Amino acid sequence: ASAPGANRRVLIPGLEIVAAVLSSELKIPAGSSGFASARIMNGPAKGGFLVGQARVIGEGLQIAFTQLRLGGKVYAVDAIALDENTASSAVSANVDHRVLQRYVFPVVLAAAQGFYTALAQTGSTVVNVDLGTAGIATPAPTEEQARAAGIASAMNIAQAEVQRAAAAPIIVSREMSYPVGLLFRAPVYEDGAK
Repeated sequence: ASAPGANRRVLIPGLEIVAAVLSSELKIPAGSSGFASARIMNGPAKGGFLVGQARVIGEGLQIAFTQLRLGGKVYAVDAIALDENTASSAVSANVDHRVLQRYVFPVVLAAAQGFYTALAQTGSTVVNVDLGTAGIATPAPTEEQARAAGIASAMNIAQAEVQRAAAAPIIVSREMSYPVGLLFRAPVYEDGAK
Protein backbone atom coordinates (compact mmCIF):
# COMPACT_ATOMS: atom_id res chain seq x y z
CA ALA A 1 0.00 0.00 0.00
CA SER A 2 1.21 3.47 -0.71
CA ALA A 3 1.68 6.06 2.01
CA PRO A 4 -1.21 8.48 2.53
CA GLY A 5 -0.76 11.64 0.46
CA ALA A 6 1.89 10.05 -1.78
CA ASN A 7 -0.11 11.05 -4.88
CA ARG A 8 -0.49 14.71 -3.93
CA ARG A 9 0.54 17.17 -6.61
CA VAL A 10 3.23 19.64 -5.67
CA LEU A 11 2.69 23.23 -6.80
CA ILE A 12 6.11 24.45 -5.58
CA PRO A 13 8.72 21.95 -4.39
CA GLY A 14 10.48 22.45 -1.07
CA LEU A 15 13.84 24.27 -1.15
CA GLU A 16 12.89 25.85 -4.48
CA ILE A 17 14.02 29.40 -5.25
CA VAL A 18 11.88 31.57 -7.55
CA ALA A 19 12.25 35.18 -8.70
CA ALA A 20 9.92 37.75 -7.19
CA VAL A 21 9.52 41.47 -6.63
CA LEU A 22 8.35 43.28 -3.52
CA SER A 23 4.83 44.58 -4.08
CA SER A 24 4.76 46.89 -1.07
CA GLU A 25 7.10 49.65 0.04
CA LEU A 26 8.78 48.75 3.31
CA LYS A 27 9.67 51.33 5.98
CA ILE A 28 10.40 49.52 9.22
CA PRO A 29 11.78 51.18 12.39
CA ALA A 30 14.62 49.28 14.07
CA GLY A 31 13.34 46.89 16.71
CA SER A 32 9.95 46.29 15.07
CA SER A 33 8.31 44.45 12.20
CA GLY A 34 5.78 45.32 9.53
CA PHE A 35 3.64 43.97 6.69
CA ALA A 36 5.41 42.80 3.53
CA SER A 37 4.13 41.45 0.22
CA ALA A 38 5.68 40.12 -2.98
CA ARG A 39 4.68 38.84 -6.41
CA ILE A 40 6.24 35.74 -8.02
CA MET A 41 7.73 36.43 -11.45
CA ASN A 42 8.54 32.92 -12.80
CA GLY A 43 7.80 29.21 -12.49
CA PRO A 44 4.51 27.36 -12.01
CA ALA A 45 3.31 29.89 -9.42
CA LYS A 46 4.02 32.94 -11.64
CA GLY A 47 1.75 35.83 -10.66
CA GLY A 48 1.23 34.46 -7.15
CA PHE A 49 0.86 37.07 -4.41
CA LEU A 50 2.54 36.46 -1.05
CA VAL A 51 2.08 38.20 2.30
CA GLY A 52 4.14 38.07 5.45
CA GLN A 53 6.23 40.10 7.86
CA ALA A 54 9.49 42.04 7.52
CA ARG A 55 11.75 42.84 10.46
CA VAL A 56 14.98 44.76 10.79
CA ILE A 57 18.18 42.70 11.11
CA GLY A 58 21.23 44.98 11.43
CA GLU A 59 20.93 47.24 8.42
CA GLY A 60 18.88 44.80 6.33
CA LEU A 61 15.37 43.33 6.28
CA GLN A 62 14.49 39.73 7.02
CA ILE A 63 11.21 38.91 5.27
CA ALA A 64 9.17 35.76 5.91
CA PHE A 65 6.05 34.91 3.92
CA THR A 66 3.24 32.76 5.30
CA GLN A 67 0.44 32.95 2.71
CA LEU A 68 0.24 32.70 -1.07
CA ARG A 69 -2.78 33.59 -3.23
CA LEU A 70 -2.73 31.95 -6.65
CA GLY A 71 -5.61 31.26 -9.03
CA GLY A 72 -8.29 32.16 -6.50
CA LYS A 73 -6.89 29.86 -3.79
CA VAL A 74 -4.93 30.74 -0.67
CA TYR A 75 -2.08 28.47 0.40
CA ALA A 76 -0.13 28.33 3.65
CA VAL A 77 3.58 28.68 2.82
CA ASP A 78 6.93 28.82 4.55
CA ALA A 79 9.05 31.11 2.36
CA ILE A 80 11.75 33.69 2.96
CA ALA A 81 13.14 36.48 0.79
CA LEU A 82 16.77 36.26 -0.29
CA ASP A 83 18.90 39.22 -1.34
CA GLU A 84 19.32 39.09 -5.11
CA ASN A 85 23.04 39.97 -4.99
CA THR A 86 24.29 38.08 -1.93
CA ALA A 87 21.70 35.28 -1.46
CA SER A 88 21.59 36.37 2.19
CA SER A 89 18.34 36.03 4.14
CA ALA A 90 18.73 39.70 5.09
CA VAL A 91 17.67 41.76 2.09
CA SER A 92 19.87 44.83 1.66
CA ALA A 93 18.03 48.02 2.48
CA ASN A 94 18.27 51.77 2.66
CA VAL A 95 19.03 52.97 6.17
CA ASP A 96 18.04 56.39 7.48
CA HIS A 97 20.47 56.87 10.36
CA ARG A 98 18.70 60.15 11.13
CA VAL A 99 22.04 61.96 11.53
CA LEU A 100 20.43 65.40 11.63
CA GLN A 101 17.92 64.46 14.34
CA ARG A 102 20.32 62.34 16.39
CA TYR A 103 23.54 64.37 16.23
CA VAL A 104 23.43 67.71 14.39
CA PHE A 105 20.27 69.27 15.86
CA PRO A 106 21.09 68.42 19.53
CA VAL A 107 24.66 69.77 19.22
CA VAL A 108 23.63 72.98 17.42
CA LEU A 109 20.78 73.60 19.85
CA ALA A 110 23.01 73.01 22.91
CA ALA A 111 25.63 75.42 21.54
CA ALA A 112 23.03 78.11 20.83
CA GLN A 113 21.41 77.59 24.22
CA GLY A 114 24.79 77.97 25.95
CA PHE A 115 25.51 81.14 23.99
CA TYR A 116 22.19 82.78 24.88
CA THR A 117 22.44 81.65 28.52
CA ALA A 118 25.86 83.32 28.74
CA LEU A 119 24.52 86.50 27.12
CA ALA A 120 21.69 86.63 29.65
CA GLN A 121 24.07 86.75 32.64
CA THR A 122 24.01 90.16 34.30
CA GLY A 123 27.05 89.74 36.51
CA SER A 124 27.42 91.09 40.02
CA THR A 125 29.66 93.46 41.95
CA VAL A 126 30.90 93.32 45.53
CA VAL A 127 30.10 96.58 47.30
CA ASN A 128 31.03 97.98 50.71
CA VAL A 129 27.82 98.43 52.73
CA ASP A 130 29.43 99.72 55.95
CA LEU A 131 32.60 99.14 57.90
CA GLY A 132 33.56 95.47 57.58
CA THR A 133 30.35 94.43 55.78
CA ALA A 134 30.27 93.68 52.11
CA GLY A 135 27.28 93.15 49.88
CA ILE A 136 26.64 92.00 46.35
CA ALA A 137 24.98 94.30 43.85
CA THR A 138 23.33 92.81 40.80
CA PRO A 139 22.37 95.36 38.18
CA ALA A 140 19.10 95.14 36.30
CA PRO A 141 19.46 93.23 33.01
CA THR A 142 19.83 95.24 29.87
CA GLU A 143 17.32 94.86 27.08
CA GLU A 144 19.76 92.60 25.21
CA GLN A 145 20.29 90.40 28.28
CA ALA A 146 16.53 90.09 28.82
CA ARG A 147 16.05 89.07 25.18
CA ALA A 148 18.85 86.47 25.50
CA ALA A 149 17.24 85.07 28.68
CA GLY A 150 13.94 84.64 26.81
CA ILE A 151 15.63 82.89 23.91
CA ALA A 152 17.55 80.58 26.31
CA SER A 153 14.27 79.64 28.06
CA ALA A 154 12.60 78.92 24.71
CA MET A 155 15.56 76.72 23.77
CA ASN A 156 15.04 74.67 26.95
CA ILE A 157 11.58 73.78 25.67
CA ALA A 158 12.88 73.05 22.15
CA GLN A 159 15.68 70.89 23.54
CA ALA A 160 13.16 68.47 25.10
CA GLU A 161 11.53 67.99 21.68
CA VAL A 162 14.89 67.54 19.95
CA GLN A 163 15.91 64.91 22.53
CA ARG A 164 12.64 63.04 21.94
CA ALA A 165 13.25 63.05 18.17
CA ALA A 166 16.86 61.93 18.67
CA ALA A 167 15.69 58.89 20.65
CA ALA A 168 13.50 57.59 17.79
CA PRO A 169 14.93 54.47 16.07
CA ILE A 170 16.57 54.37 12.66
CA ILE A 171 14.31 53.55 9.69
CA VAL A 172 15.19 50.70 7.33
CA SER A 173 13.40 50.75 3.97
CA ARG A 174 13.16 49.01 0.62
CA GLU A 175 11.17 50.30 -2.33
CA MET A 176 8.33 48.58 -4.15
CA SER A 177 9.30 46.41 -7.18
CA TYR A 178 12.70 45.56 -5.65
CA PRO A 179 13.77 42.10 -6.98
CA VAL A 180 14.29 39.28 -4.47
CA GLY A 181 14.62 35.53 -4.55
CA LEU A 182 12.00 33.50 -2.69
CA LEU A 183 13.17 30.34 -0.99
CA PHE A 184 10.27 27.98 -0.24
CA ARG A 185 11.49 26.03 2.77
CA ALA A 186 8.65 23.50 2.52
CA PRO A 187 6.68 22.24 -0.49
CA VAL A 188 3.39 23.88 -1.43
CA TYR A 189 0.74 21.32 -2.47
CA GLU A 190 -2.10 22.02 -4.92
CA ASP A 191 -4.69 20.86 -2.39
CA GLY A 192 -3.49 23.55 0.01
CA ALA A 193 -2.73 21.19 2.93
CA LYS A 194 0.69 20.97 4.54
